[in-house]
Amino acid sequence: MTEENKQEKTKKSASVRKVRAKKLASTAKKTSVKAKNLPLNSEPIESEVTISSIPTKKSGHVVNLKNPYSEKFEKIISGKAALKTQVPIPPPPPNIRPATKKTKKMGVNFMTNKTSILKIGQNLLPSIPSVAASPQLETKKLPEPGTFEKIEEEIEDIFAPPSEYRVLSLNIPKDWHKRLVAFVIFSLVFVLPLQALTYYQSLQKTQDRVLYATNEAIENLKLGEQAIANFDLTGATNQFNEAKSNFTLAQNEINALNSLTTELIKFLPEKGESMNAGLNLLAAGQLVAETGQIMIADASKLLTSKSLQEYYQSLVSFEKTLRQALKNFREAKTKIESVKLSDLPEQHRQDFEKVVNNLPTIEQGIINLYQLNDAGLKLLGHEQWSRYMLVFLNNNELRATGGFMGSFGLLDIDRGEIKKLDIPGGGTYDIQGQLTKKVISPEPLHLINSRWEFQDSNWWPDFPTAAKKMQWFYQNASNPSVDGVITITSTMMERLLAIFGPIEMPEYGRTISSENFVTETQKIVEIEYDREENRPKQFIADLAPKLLERIFKANNDQVKQLFNLIISGLNEKQLMVYFNDPELEDVITQFGWSGALKSTEGDYLSVVHTNLAGGKTDGVIKETIEHAAEIQPDGSIIDTVKLIRRHTGKPGESVFTGVQNNSYVRFYVPLGSTLLEASGFKKPPEKFFDEVTSELIPDADLLSIETDRFQDEKTGTDVYKSFGKTVFGNWLQLKAGEVQEVTIKYRLPFSLKAEPESKYYYSLLAQKQAGSLGSELKSYLKTNNNLIPLAKFPNDLPSDETGVSFNSILTTDKFYGVVLVNK
Repeated sequence: MTEENKQEKTKKSASVRKVRAKKLASTAKKTSVKAKNLPLNSEPIESEVTISSIPTKKSGHVVNLKNPYSEKFEKIISGKAALKTQVPIPPPPPNIRPATKKTKKMGVNFMTNKTSILKIGQNLLPSIPSVAASPQLETKKLPEPGTFEKIEEEIEDIFAPPSEYRVLSLNIPKDWHKRLVAFVIFSLVFVLPLQALTYYQSLQKTQDRVLYATNEAIENLKLGEQAIANFDLTGATNQFNEAKSNFTLAQNEINALNSLTTELIKFLPEKGESMNAGLNLLAAGQLVAETGQIMIADASKLLTSKSLQEYYQSLVSFEKTLRQALKNFREAKTKIESVKLSDLPEQHRQDFEKVVNNLPTIEQGIINLYQLNDAGLKLLGHEQWSRYMLVFLNNNELRATGGFMGSFGLLDIDRGEIKKLDIPGGGTYDIQGQLTKKVISPEPLHLINSRWEFQDSNWWPDFPTAAKKMQWFYQNASNPSVDGVITITSTMMERLLAIFGPIEMPEYGRTISSENFVTETQKIVEIEYDREENRPKQFIADLAPKLLERIFKANNDQVKQLFNLIISGLNEKQLMVYFNDPELEDVITQFGWSGALKSTEGDYLSVVHTNLAGGKTDGVIKETIEHAAEIQPDGSIIDTVKLIRRHTGKPGESVFTGVQNNSYVRFYVPLGSTLLEASGFKKPPEKFFDEVTSELIPDADLLSIETDRFQDEKTGTDVYKSFGKTVFGNWLQLKAGEVQEVTIKYRLPFSLKAEPESKYYYSLLAQKQAGSLGSELKSYLKTNNNLIPLAKFPNDLPSDETGVSFNSILTTDKFYGVVLVNK
């Protein structure tokens, strides 16, 4: 070859190299920009658990597990500072190793020597910036002409020639930026699960701890909810504090996890389901933790309220909190219920089942709290001001709904503040002259008045019905409507004074306390009042505002005592409420505070006294109710009820307690019961009963509520139907110091029916009379020779071969049941 041809060849080779260098630079630049924005996945993985700022644990498998195109990863590549725009463009290749044989066609092959993936990850990227500055590269000779063409013929170049660089002892593919993406994908699919294995054991322990903490926290939350529902504020505080500790523990365990770990474990085929179960539990735990924390925060406000006005404001805030708490809990419940029992460690499956089983109860508990909170706000005039009829009942003179209606008032309340309290000085008798309706009273009331008046309107033991009748009388005396009725017995007043008393009453020369309230009040309103002024109930009108003022300015400790008293008063029917708002009344009914007669498919008994012209004697009468249900050979049941009453008052000692007690007593029993016997009853002489005048008309409500009335000729017992029950009514006359027994016997309308496998069921629901201090109940189920008890509720009921016993004090309604089988 001539010298001229050699020079031309050299120029041509140099030109080719320049073109290829520019092409390589352009390709590297485009690829760098494209790679910088390339996501690892087409769609981001959304984790159910939010974890931020969590350090990544080190692994022996891979040095860096983060996104290679993030800014943090660029800092690692440079070793000193982040790459600002793109990966530096390498110079033309100084040396190309000639291939000795034709390479087989393949996809991406970046493992061309014995260098491990780990070494590539450690050494590949740090070496790139040093290519241009390396002295060794400058001393290398260029390849012989024609080398590129030879390589192109023998190797399938899937990216762009040349395919590799020789840097030190490492062969670097020219298309390193594309192969880096492949490396990352390969690592995620095949290599990183190895690291996930190293995390799994610690994660499994974390999951177990979170499950345990969450289980404990849910149990605390459940107990706290029950305590709040029962207004046990001290117990609620303790439970919420325990819940908060467990919630915090669960939250700390979640925060301690590596954010990438939870995603990596999903690549493990055998661990994927368990991982998802764990993540759902962790997410649920976080939601439950948030639910508990927000409830605790507002519960603390409730517990630290210094007055009822502050308490009202806390109720307003708590309403929003409970709404959010319910939303969070339902979301957590969905996640928990999605977990399969088989995906959990065996040692925790039993606890997890308990959690799942308790979820509906807890959810209903939060709903109950919300309903109670809403009811409290409505009662305190949250949406609009409300007016209530406030009735004071003297339960020393028993009537069906608690006691004689001596005094009443109208209470206007607006957003937690009393705007007006008006109590007529003449009491309920002030309505007499204004009443336009003239209706016949229930027959037993003829002993005192044949015309039905407002003060005797609480005739029925079903409180919602009686409350409506009270409003009927009040409105028919040309008075405005009210939003509901609230009744308070003398016993409830005594308990209120125990918290907020004593109260100075200088105008009466007395200090009223819980110990003397009943006796002093009876003296003032019955004996000492001004006959000319004729305002016997003025004392109540003067005392009540002072008591209510103290209630609405209660301190923290008094608020706790007050709500404990309210809950016990509602349960014992010393405090009863009725609301015309159906939603509000429905809440009261759900909690069993409506005072209504209840329905049951089994046996039922309620003994109701109406004191008529019998003084204030019921407070000194001790009563025992002996009930016996005897199963007959044919499966029918005969009940016998013996009423034993002992008058502890002394004759002539007191005008209130030393007189004869006259009581019309009603036995409410299952509908369709048949009277067999009645003994010991005595009706007052007919001459003492008021005659019905011609101006009086029958009362429509009375006719519709008490139906199919007749009188048993043999015993003089009234028999009729009312409120889905059969009623037996008769008279008792008991002098001071005496003991009296009366008995009724009746056949129940049903027989014991054999269930599958020859099982028989019997139960008794005994409802107490409102205002009663609690009669002693002794019930005995006598089985025939063929039956024995298999199961009992309560399970500690005494039993033998002849029957089952149940003894209790009727401070609240009582229930027991028995499952019987053939011997």
